[in-house]
Amino acid sequence: MTRFSVIMLFACLTIPAVLLVAFTGPDTPANDTDTPLANLSAQRALPVNNTRTDTDNKHRDPDPGPAAGNHAPNNRTWRHNLPHSLAGTDIDGQLRVDADGKLLITRDLRLVFDYFLSALGEEPLDVILSRIRSYLGDALPAPALASALNLMQGYVNVLQERSELRPYEPPLDLAQADLMAIRSQKQALMDINERHLPPEAIEAFFAEDIAFDQFMLSRLEILQNDELGEREKAQQIRLLEESLPEKITQTRARRQRFQDLNDYRLAAERNELDSTELHNLREQAVGSDAAKRLAKLDQQREAWKRRLDDWMNERQQLIQSSTLDEQTLSQELDARRQLHFEPHELRRVRALESLWTKGS
Repeated sequence: MTRFSVIMLFACLTIPAVLLVAFTGPDTPANDTDTPLANLSAQRALPVNNTRTDTDNKHRDPDPGPAAGNHAPNNRTWRHNLPHSLAGTDIDGQLRVDADGKLLITRDLRLVFDYFLSALGEEPLDVILSRIRSYLGDALPAPALASALNLMQGYVNVLQERSELRPYEPPLDLAQADLMAIRSQKQALMDINERHLPPEAIEAFFAEDIAFDQFMLSRLEILQNDELGEREKAQQIRLLEESLPEKITQTRARRQRFQDLNDYRLAAERNELDSTELHNLREQAVGSDAAKRLAKLDQQREAWKRRLDDWMNERQQLIQSSTLDEQTLSQELDARRQLHFEPHELRRVRALESLWTKGS
């Protein structure tokens, strides 16, 4: 089983997700460390999905070069004490080198980074980076290793700096979106890429996302062109869609399918769909097996939410009614928290407590 790699924490799209109709996906675990990168993941409260659909392999680079087969991980020290969400999963992406053992920079390299970074919240960033270094050291020959390590640090720097930007929040009516603000954010994110990554890595890691962003921006420009009538707008949008490369068309279809799945789930939460209707819609979108996995994920989400809500209520009552000093109260909370949650969940719960306290 491979890990679902399209997660919002590391979805490096340059236009806000709501404009890109991107699938919000299963929520990723939170982190209670002090880094801005960690602060992004701390906003997710639900379990991570470790499955993927067949469509997730469609973005692979076509024949990007020989796999690093002669240098595949063998001592596997990176597997030591794997976080819970990575246990039993396979690494997304395949490292590749040329005939001289030099690293080939492909989108798969980014997927390898994302695979490990998706555990942010279950273990600190420095532990994750150490795990990636160990994996790269096992998997790559010496000429490629230094390049991969530099790109890993550059990619993390990109994510770190991007997380500090205030995102543009578009209106519900996308035809009223501020194109100037979107272009400004798009340029700011491109500037971040260029500060930390070489051009060939930006192309490999983000080319598909950037092309899709440009398509969405062009579509918004047509929608906001007051000189065009509705029929002319529809015609230009159709021509724009027909001009898309096949890879972008597939990306758009994949993201729309993910968005549809998310919409179905939200509709069910609002009691607009019953369980049978929800299953049937999912089955039509992704097939029977994937629909069953999504139903199982729903159950996991609901169970997690109930446990978290119960704990937050108990914690609040204890804090409000306690006459204990601060240190003793903290110890009491730690003891009770450990009764409610597994060891691998505790860091995530503490981060969510911090967010809950700040928001209350």
